[in-house]
Formats: sequence, C-alpha cells, structure tokens
Amino acid sequence: MPHAMQIRQTGGPEVLNWTAVDVGEPGSGQVRLRQAAAGLNYIDVCHRTGYYSQPLPFIPGLEGAGTVEAITSAGGSTTIHLAGQPMASPSGAPLQYVCTYSGTTLTAAGLN
Repeated sequence: MPHAMQIRQTGGPEVLNWTAVDVGEPGSGQVRLRQAAAGLNYIDVCHRTGYYSQPLPFIPGLEGAGTVEAITSAGGSTTIHLAGQPMASPSGAPLQYVCTYSGTTLTAAGLN
C-alpha cells in the first residue's frame, strides 16, 4: 500500500506520520503519478504548527514530480499513451502516489 506524510494533529516535526493511504484509480479526467520528488514550503510549517488552520488530518505540500502511471479521460475511458511520461503536479507532494486532475499537471522533460 502507498504511503504519505500525514498530519493528524498540530505541533512540531514529531506530528509528521508516514501513513499508509489508499490512492485508488484516477477518476474522470485525472492522472495517477508515482512521485519521485516532493517540495514543502514555509506555509506547510505554518499549517503543521496550527498557525494557519487546516482541516485534520491533512497531507502537506503542493509541489511534486513523478511519472504517469494511469490516466482516465474526461469521458471515463482509460488511456495509457502517456505512461512513463515525467510530469510535475501541484498537489499532494509527500505521497508515493497521487491522483490529480490532468489539467493541473505539467510535462517535466528534464526529470528523466
């Protein structure tokens, strides 16, 4: 099962939990990426400490990069023509896998 860095309560670095998560299949118009890199920023520290509230539990981070594992078109049929294509994603950074809308991803040719 894939894992993600999840925060269940606010506090210091000790509240970061490497947790098993169910990523599932991509929904309509989504891609599933196998993450290779993740980015965290100061705002993620503010969320973790509770300085800026965030519904709990949550997975911090909005920057990640990886390779396409599965794609589902907006019509619902699965295509694989981009399988293995390096992509950058603005959602769910510290996850091993993430499903996100294909329109929010960018080709990351330099990732190879």
